[in-house]
Amino acid sequence: MCEIKFCGELKQEYIKNQRGVQLFTCRWLPLVPPKALIFLCH
Repeated sequence: MCEIKFCGELKQEYIKNQRGVQLFTCRWLPLVPPKALIFLCH
């Protein structure tokens, strides 16, 4: 589903919220320690 080229680990999964709705998540984990963190919420 996520089609982005990235040098690291990509994890995709569905989680259920308290109402039972499934939410799709993508997580990109870099191979080296990050220099900064950015949090995006939509």
